[in-house]
Amino acid sequence: MPARKHRRREKLTGSVSFDKSRKGKPWVARLPDTGIGTPPKKHFATEDEADTWLDQKLDDLKDGVAVDGIPTVAAWLEHCNTNVWKVKATTAEHDRDVIRVRIVPFLGRFRLDELAQKPEAIEQWLKELEKKGYAFLSIRNAFRLLRRAFKVAVARDKVRKNPTDTITLRKPDLVEDDEESTGYAMTPAEAEHFLSTVGVEHRLYALYFVALSTGMRQAELIGLRWRHVHLIEQNGKGPHIAVREEIRAVGGKPTRLPPKSKHSRRDIPLDVDTIAVLAAHRMRQHDEKMRWRSERPNWNEGDLVFPSEVGTPLGANNLRIHFKKALRRAYNLPKDEAAWTEAHKRTYAIRFHDLRHSAGSLMLLAGATIVDVKEILGHSSVAITAAIYLHSYAETKLAAIAGAARMLRSGRREAS
Repeated sequence: MPARKHRRREKLTGSVSFDKSRKGKPWVARLPDTGIGTPPKKHFATEDEADTWLDQKLDDLKDGVAVDGIPTVAAWLEHCNTNVWKVKATTAEHDRDVIRVRIVPFLGRFRLDELAQKPEAIEQWLKELEKKGYAFLSIRNAFRLLRRAFKVAVARDKVRKNPTDTITLRKPDLVEDDEESTGYAMTPAEAEHFLSTVGVEHRLYALYFVALSTGMRQAELIGLRWRHVHLIEQNGKGPHIAVREEIRAVGGKPTRLPPKSKHSRRDIPLDVDTIAVLAAHRMRQHDEKMRWRSERPNWNEGDLVFPSEVGTPLGANNLRIHFKKALRRAYNLPKDEAAWTEAHKRTYAIRFHDLRHSAGSLMLLAGATIVDVKEILGHSSVAITAAIYLHSYAETKLAAIAGAARMLRSGRREAS
């Protein structure tokens, strides 16, 4: 039987051929070879059907759609997070959580090529995140992950265009482009009351005190070892804490990691009060270790300043639970949460990280310069510190102006 003749298609527009071995659907439409795997194909009963399908696929290709076999958004994000993006393990885990919670439930079912044609679906997703109460910085973080994933997809010819390029996030007022969102800052009286509520004899009292006096991050406190705590002057260098590492959960396991950034690697000077608290804490920890010596001879073998009761790295979630309990007692929140007012809810929303914000504000109110606070907290720039502590910084600037005005008044009186 002679080969069946068919219309020849233009170059790079795919091909339609006749396969006599297939009965019922002998016409084979094949997309052009893109160099990525085997070109997709499909069988049809007539040549016209094959040409129509192929023309539609090529039109899609021009509009930003790739070819069959394109992964879903969920699968592609997972691939990028696991195999493409070169980030720290903690960042990868954080990104995975963002993808799982903020992106996949809304957009995960779409194929990349489908979503490439539907930027309005992305806009609707952003509105849904707003409705659910996510902060602007959280929404921006999720949006950036989606944009990065599509950027890789475009570079690898999965799709022809990045749908996020046509979308501009609506930035609300008073949101700063900083590494930390602003939070609640305790007043000196509130900080003192909180510490007294925890109690000087509690094993976590020193941790909260150091958090409020130095502004160290939670992971830095959990990972702090005694070898990096210098309570006396050594080699001409005064008492200080050397921030050189931190402990974060990676894959559900506590993992020792370098500081968050090069600016986070810093030496924090210690005052006499913080030295006294740490010295007393060390003595109590020695007694605690003696109590465990028969049951756990290797108790706190990691030399941690703030270990758990059994000598292992303190769990961030356990610390959060204790912090919330201390908040309830300190602010006398009703046991029945149904009776909470909006003020009660705002108080309970205070985070452990807000102790860091409180420390920065207290330093400024005590007369520290914005540059000093930046160095102590480990920010990458003074602009970030000033943005986070705008209100406290404004108060110190007002006090400085008032002081200058007083001197001017004094000079005027002397001149008269």
